Amino acid sequence: MRAQRFHWGFSLLIGLALGTLVLGAVALPAKAGPLDALFAPQAAQWERWEAFDSDSKIRVKHLAWVRFLARYVELGPDGINRVAYHKVTEADRATLENYLAALGQTSVKALNRDEQLAYWINFYNALTVKVILDHYPVASIRDIDISPGLFADGPWDAALVTVDGTALSLNDMEHRILRPIWKDARVHYAINCASIGCPNLQTFAFEGDKIDAMLEEVAVEYVNHPRGVRIENGKLIVSSIYSWFEADFGGEEGVLKHIRAYAGPELKESLADVRSIDGDAYDWSLNDVAAYEAATSGLVPPPDGLTVPEAIAFEQWEAHASEGMERIPHAAWAAFLTKYVAPGEDGISRVDYGAVTEADRKALKAYVKSLEAVPIRRYRRAEQFAYWVNLYNAAIVDLVLDHYWLGSILDIEEEGALAAHSGPWDAKRVTVEGVKLSFHDIESRILRPIWKDPRIHYALSSATYGCADLQSVPFTAANAEALLEKAAAAYVGHPRGARIRKGKLIVSAIYAWYLEDFGGDDESLLRHLRQYATPEFGEALAKIERVAKVDYDWTLNDAARAPWSETKSRGSFSK
Repeated sequence: MRAQRFHWGFSLLIGLALGTLVLGAVALPAKAGPLDALFAPQAAQWERWEAFDSDSKIRVKHLAWVRFLARYVELGPDGINRVAYHKVTEADRATLENYLAALGQTSVKALNRDEQLAYWINFYNALTVKVILDHYPVASIRDIDISPGLFADGPWDAALVTVDGTALSLNDMEHRILRPIWKDARVHYAINCASIGCPNLQTFAFEGDKIDAMLEEVAVEYVNHPRGVRIENGKLIVSSIYSWFEADFGGEEGVLKHIRAYAGPELKESLADVRSIDGDAYDWSLNDVAAYEAATSGLVPPPDGLTVPEAIAFEQWEAHASEGMERIPHAAWAAFLTKYVAPGEDGISRVDYGAVTEADRKALKAYVKSLEAVPIRRYRRAEQFAYWVNLYNAAIVDLVLDHYWLGSILDIEEEGALAAHSGPWDAKRVTVEGVKLSFHDIESRILRPIWKDPRIHYALSSATYGCADLQSVPFTAANAEALLEKAAAAYVGHPRGARIRKGKLIVSAIYAWYLEDFGGDDESLLRHLRQYATPEFGEALAKIERVAKVDYDWTLNDAARAPWSETKSRGSFSK
């Protein structure tokens, strides 16, 4: 059973317990709650299972479990493994049950210690999957209330299997065998409770002769995923696992030491000045492929806190000259782009924010200020377009530099930003002709409604992996058309723009957020994609009739970061 730390006094515990008795049973939410710790089991060693044979060469066979995992566990673009419970055949259910029965007939004491550890981990995970299948469909494992007792929550205390003639529950395996006998905190990364917040159910079975390396691998994976450890608005938020089982990690100081030991370079740097844990969180939603596909199917904006404004023009910005003035100078912006923007091997252009000198910072700010002073309505339409695109992009880079180092632009909450929106999009960042404007104003009140050209979305950079590249040259009236065509082809041709995986079309969330700009439906969007696709990709798109999923990677487009890949992406639901 997984539970969350309980911070209140004993008297309040009693009051809450009595309140529960009076009010009756209440459905628990999918997220971790403070009442969880009331019933969190302690690690109490069961002497019955201490015996082992250090000289044993016996290897328990887990082939049936390996085949099940390979067939039904899917890695999502958000780095979370989910199970296709809805696809499990009757034959494979029977095979799983036979595997569990074989484990139950194993002489555990005849195994060496490493083989025992792998045995119990695989047993726990396979049994948890069987419990879900026995009650599927279900939104959360906590909804399966088969444990005995008035305050029972979930299936963890139900005696589900018999091993060597002894009835065992999931809690027995975790809290009376695994935790107290091995006293290895990495066990928490290996056992899976069928929840989004839990460490992944791996696509491999644990093996006794490789157990240490496998535990190291899963520890690194979870610590470096946002649901394990993340910095949020300058605060350290960790998985509730570290709170519930803090003692296994050596207390709060031990937790901090532990996560630093497994943190990758980026996380380790962000943890350098951290001295305490500010909060914990856990998502009890079922790790279900079907639920994930339902939530992300079709062109629906992912639930990442963004509200995209309607394209409604500011009338005052519609004015333009039929024969314009001289060209607006963008030499300073060209120099900055040449010096600090470069394409990566993964096809994504990045900005070397960390290398920007103080002199170049001042030059960039001076350039943005120079654009603010331009009487833009006195210029031709083509010159205006280049102006607004360059102003948007330069102001974004200037904003990032003001807050650098950071993991994502969504971590920036500028003064004046709306509470409903994540990030700095609604803060009034620039002033043009006496009017204060936000990034949303430039994009959705000027560029989108006045030009009505979907290629605008390939010109604007939001400083993320998921968006179109920041071009290495400024937009001008002369090169805008060619740059837009080039940018459109580059983005559609990159996997973060559009890709086909297992016969399904996955597109950038940009196409969902701004679907109206691309024609308003799947068919119109597909026409647009085919227009810019390579011949090979165009052939594949010709067989597609609808969009299956959308995603987006909010990671900062920073040259200091590792290459992007479809499997390493932070995904559409992470910030």
